[in-house]
Amino acid sequence: MASKSSTATRDKAKSEVVAPKRDPTVKERQAIEAAQVRQKGRTARSAVAIKREGTAVTIDTPHADLAGWSDALLDTMGTNSHDFAQIALAQVMEVMDPISRSPEGLQRGLGGHGGDCTVQ
Repeated sequence: MASKSSTATRDKAKSEVVAPKRDPTVKERQAIEAAQVRQKGRTARSAVAIKREGTAVTIDTPHADLAGWSDALLDTMGTNSHDFAQIALAQVMEVMDPISRSPEGLQRGLGGHGGDCTVQ
């Protein structure tokens, strides 16, 4: 049997009408429109293909343009150093431990750096 207070709360909730949300202010609308323009102008996120053989995880390009992929990955990492990018990827995988050895773990780690990965 429901108590009087729970019945009263339920009845009050039924009788209250939720007001519709307000429209964005002029400044909010301007910020939204500026953000939409920036989003449309962003380049595609870099991607990696991941192959898993036993406990070994290999990172590779998902397409035939190795040089272009390498440049996009360097851009994602904010560097022009291949050594730094390799270390950064290894660190992402290490930080994600124990799931870092999995393609899914790397996907979550790269997500913070603007990357995508596909599992092969």
